[in-house]
Amino acid sequence: LQTPRFVERFILEQTLVPAIADFGVDNTDLIDPTCGSGHFLLGAFKLLLANIREKHPLMEEREAAREALDRVFGIDINPYAVAIARFRL
Repeated sequence: LQTPRFVERFILEQTLVPAIADFGVDNTDLIDPTCGSGHFLLGAFKLLLANIREKHPLMEEREAAREALDRVFGIDINPYAVAIARFRL
């Protein structure tokens, strides 16, 4: 069952946004221990990418995307769900 988008946004705003504010985007990673098809990971990636681009406006788009991807981690018991999450990211 996919988490509704408003719940995803709420959780990320209560966890990832304060972490970025406290530690800086360059020192913030996110792990989703039950990532399923990657809904939270995708939201976290977008949030991290926006913050990386804001902090490093001269960084190449591809490099910023790679930096954001390197900061999100997900695991799941279902290998098919992990394959979908990897594809989506």
